[in-house]
Formats: sequence, C-alpha cells, structure tokens
Amino acid sequence: MACLGWLGTGLGGCAQPWRFSHSVGLSPTTSGQSGAVSAAGVSPFADAPEVPRPVLPEAAAAVAGVQQAQPEATQPAGYTGPSDPNLGPAPPPNNIATGPVLAEEHWPLPNVCPAPLAGGGHLTDDGYPTGGGSAGGGYPAEGTCLGHWEAEFQAGAHRVCNDYCNFYSFPSLAELLVGTGVAATMANTNIDTDFRHWYQCDVRSPDTNHFSDVWMPTGNGRYVIPVMGTLALADKVLPNEPWLEPVSDFGDRTTRACLVGAPPLLLMQELTGGARPSDVGRPSEWRPFQDDHGLSGHAFIGAVPFITAADMSDNVWAKYDLYFCSTLTGVCRINNDRHYLSQVCLGWWMGYLSCQAVTASERTNTHILVTPLASPEMTGLGAVCQR
Repeated sequence: MACLGWLGTGLGGCAQPWRFSHSVGLSPTTSGQSGAVSAAGVSPFADAPEVPRPVLPEAAAAVAGVQQAQPEATQPAGYTGPSDPNLGPAPPPNNIATGPVLAEEHWPLPNVCPAPLAGGGHLTDDGYPTGGGSAGGGYPAEGTCLGHWEAEFQAGAHRVCNDYCNFYSFPSLAELLVGTGVAATMANTNIDTDFRHWYQCDVRSPDTNHFSDVWMPTGNGRYVIPVMGTLALADKVLPNEPWLEPVSDFGDRTTRACLVGAPPLLLMQELTGGARPSDVGRPSEWRPFQDDHGLSGHAFIGAVPFITAADMSDNVWAKYDLYFCSTLTGVCRINNDRHYLSQVCLGWWMGYLSCQAVTASERTNTHILVTPLASPEMTGLGAVCQR
C-alpha cells in the first residue's frame, strides 16, 4: 500500500516524484524508471496498484493546526502525469521519514455553528438573536438590554408589592384609623369653621398669597410625579455615574409612595364627601359620596417628597426642617381657601403613612453583613449594609 506525494528538489525549479512503501527506504523515480528500496532488496513498484491509507484522526488534528486547508478540487491521488492548471496541487505528506501519510485531498472544516442562546435560537451573522422573545426563545436571560430592563421591572414590582403589604398591615391601618378619627372630629364640629375664619381674617396677607403662588407647584401631581419617575430611572439609564444613585433612590421611593397612597386617597375623598370652603352653602361636615374634596390631594403630593428625604437623611436637624417643609403645601391650600384644616391634615397623614410603608420595605431589603477586620493598626469586626 502506498500513496503519492510531491517533493521539490530545489534544482532548477523541477520536482521529482517519490513513492512510499511499507519499508523504511525510498528512492527517486525518473521518467521510464521506477523502483523502491525495501528491507529485502530492490523490487519493482511502477505497476503496483495504489491504495490510499485510512486517515488517522490524530494525524488530521495535528495537520489541521499547522497547515492550511487545501482547495476542494485537487490532483487525484496517485496521478503522475502532467499537472492540470485548473486543479490545485496534491497535499504533501505530513512527515517523510516516520509520519503518517494522509490520503485526503482537503481537510474538513471545524464545526462553527453558534451555541444556542438561553431561550433558544441562535445569533445571526449581524449579531441579532433569532427566535421569539425572552419567554419563547432567542434572547438571553441576562447580559442584554432587554434582560436588564426586565429584571429591573420585576424588582420594582416586587418592591411595590411589599409597600402595599406594609401599608395595609395592621399597625398602618390602625394609624390610618386614628388619623381619620381626628379629621372626622375636626370636620363635623366647629373646629374647621372657626379655624378658617381666624386664618382668613387675621393671618392671610399679600405676602402669604405670594408665598402660596410660589410654593403651590410642589403639590401638583402633574409636575411632581413625572419628575420623580424620571429621577427613579436616572441610574438605570446612566449606570456609570455613582452620584446618581442617591438621586435615583430618592425618586424611586417618592414614586412608590405616591403609587401606594393614591388609591386609598381617592377612595377616602369619596367616602368622606367633604366640600370646599369656597362652596356656598356647603359646610365642612362629611357627607359620603356627596362630594370628593374630603382630603387634600395637594397636601398629599407636597408632603411625600419631603418626608421621603427626611427618612433618607441621617441628620436630625435636617429631618426637622424637611418635615416642616412637608406641611407648607397644605398651608398654601388653607391660605387660598381651597381646603379645610381637617382635609389638609388627613391628606398629609396619608402621605406620611405611605412614606413609612416604603421605608419599611427598604429596611426589609437591607442586609447587614458582619465581617472580620485585620490590619496593622487594629483588629475587630466590620458591618456592611447591603441593599
């Protein structure tokens, strides 16, 4: 058994064919003469049929790492005639002395099929996933823009659910019941009417009117809620800006407090049925489902951002200042004779309870990691707050 290879002699650009046998010797063959040196002597070789050796997987792997693939159309193995210009040269042997001889004219290409993605499908040549959405296939679960926003949405929904659970817990509902009882006492007695008369006659002035005009937008939900929602997304859109993290946290917690407190606020406005002070012939008494001004929505919206900031602050004096500012929107509504005192107080109380529900969720999601510390100056324990 033997196969044919070509070996250039380097003399005048010519080449002589060499034939290989099972013996360790070899001899060149020229035109009209053929032969091979074997262990037993000289034996004729020209007319012997050529049967290609089987390809060894180890040899194919070794050659594929150091030699380029040959063209698909090559000279037939065993062909000794003139070269066809339309065909490429036959592949040379791997090693003349001891290496195995390959009878393949070209090497098979490696498997370059892309690995399937997390949800099924493959990446196209342009880098886009094939298949359906994240549920049906095609899009990786993590590491992509879609996966990132999907994870953020799920985490946000989970936090809002915790906020609702905290707001409708027994302690929170008990506090809401106490605040509602106080407001009902003020509305259904002369307290609201007497306080309104005192403020409008003895306190209101052009200066208070000017202050109300300036401060009133802080309680307008059409301005506050979009701004806070935008702040909540700040560090998601620009994740490489560390200073945006507390700003985004403030916007996130404020937006969640509005989402938690708005539904019960609207319900309480209908249940109380309070009227505005400026409504002629309508006293401050509650008349369920007769009107929808029993709570001040401006006092609620205006209180939530400042109470949230106070809960996030570690400075005691800053907390006092922020809590004071949280009442100013309600004062502006009283100054403009748009709400009674009871309606402002109940609206502020709803905002306070909503912020406390969000703060309770943040404390639940906070984990304290205690780790040992060792340095040349000291040894001890360190506490890391993880959220």
